[in-house]
Amino acid sequence: MAIPYLAEQAGAEVVAVAVDVGQGGEDMDEIRQRALACGAVEAEVVDARDEFAADFCLPALHANALYMDRYPLVSALSRPLIVKHLVAAARKYGGTIVSHGCTGKGNDQVRFEVGIGALAPHLKVIAPARDFAWTRDKAIAYAQERDLPIDVTHKSPYSIDQNVWGRAVETGFLEDIWNAPIEDVYSYTADPTLARDPDTVLITSPNSTGGPGPRGWAGSTWSRTGWSGSRAGRCTRRPARSPSSPPTRSWRT
Repeated sequence: MAIPYLAEQAGAEVVAVAVDVGQGGEDMDEIRQRALACGAVEAEVVDARDEFAADFCLPALHANALYMDRYPLVSALSRPLIVKHLVAAARKYGGTIVSHGCTGKGNDQVRFEVGIGALAPHLKVIAPARDFAWTRDKAIAYAQERDLPIDVTHKSPYSIDQNVWGRAVETGFLEDIWNAPIEDVYSYTADPTLARDPDTVLITSPNSTGGPGPRGWAGSTWSRTGWSGSRAGRCTRRPARSPSSPPTRSWRT
C-alpha cells in the first residue's frame, strides 16, 4: 500500500525491498511481482534466513535475550538485519529516502530509524502509517479503492510477524487487553485453554517378541492422563514366579 502512496506524495520512483528472515507464506518471487504490480520500478528480494540464524538467533540464544525478561525477542531481533539490507538497496539505487510501515505507537519505528541513522544518517525516513496519520481502516480502504493485491481485510485484520525464531500476532480485536486470543490466531501451537485428545505413548522393551525385556520390564501404555489401568503411584512386583521365568515389574501412575 505504501508503494503507490509514496510515489504520489514524494513524486519519486519507488524501489521495494523484501527480506526473507523465515516468515514463510508467499514465495519471495511472488512478493517481488506484487511489489511491481503496486507500482515499484524495481524490487529487491533477499534470502537472509541463514544470516539471521547465524548472526542474530544464535547470539540471542547464547545471551538468553528476553523481552522484559519474559519471552524471546522475535520481531525486534530481525529489525537490524532488515535495516542492513534496506540501506544496502538505497545505496545500490542511489536512494535518498527510505520508508517503513511502522505506526507511531510501537517500538519498531525506533528500531528501524535508529538502525538507519547509524548506518546511513544522510537518508530521510518516511513512515506513511505514522507521518500521514494512516489508520488500519484507512490503509485497507486505500488498497481496496485502487485494487491493490494486498491480503488484509476488515474481516481478518491481524498483523502477523514471524521468522525462524518465532511468531507474533497483534492488532485487530487483540488491541483490547480484555480480549483473549482465539483459536484462529494460533499456528505453531494451540489454544492451551481447550481440551485436546490425549497423547498416547507405547513403551515397550527391546524384546521384539513382546515379552519382558532383558531386565524383566513389561510394556506399558501412557497417555496425558496417566499410565493405563492402575492406581497412581503404585509400583507392583509379582511375588511368585517359577525359577525359570524372569521377574516382571511394572511402574504405573
